[in-house]
Amino acid sequence: MADQNRPVLPDGELTAVKDERSFQEKTWITERVAWIGFALLVIAALLGLAGGGGWAAQREGRYGSAQMKIPAITRSDAPTELTALFDEAGERSLVLSAEFLDAFQIEAIQPAPEAVRIEGENRILRFPPGEDAPLRVRLFLKTHSAGLFRFNAGTPGRTSPFTLIVLP
Repeated sequence: MADQNRPVLPDGELTAVKDERSFQEKTWITERVAWIGFALLVIAALLGLAGGGGWAAQREGRYGSAQMKIPAITRSDAPTELTALFDEAGERSLVLSAEFLDAFQIEAIQPAPEAVRIEGENRILRFPPGEDAPLRVRLFLKTHSAGLFRFNAGTPGRTSPFTLIVLP
């Protein structure tokens, strides 16, 4: 007798569970929102917004006589690199603010600078002058804490402010 009160499927079978259409539609909406969220996370990672490479992970520009690549997004305790390409003969110097040293630990510099001097809050690394040959300077860096860091870097007379995001 209880079977007469249950809904019947189109093929004549009795349903064992009550149809909760509104609950099912809410579940589908939640699943779609989650898929969109995951897709956005993957796109952000591919663009470099999660650190470790990609379009947004580095900032590149010309600063005086040097073409520089500086990390914009990196991860805590991950090795990273600053590259400066000097394409002119003459003075070849990098200027790094004291805040740069708050953000990074310099692991190595290749080639080694001829001299390092302090002017105010800036550290100036001077490299040997070239004979009309480009010079690529690489600073191997490491960060130790997550956060937002602001510093200045560039060449004498042409420094620029940078913002570094260090993810955990």
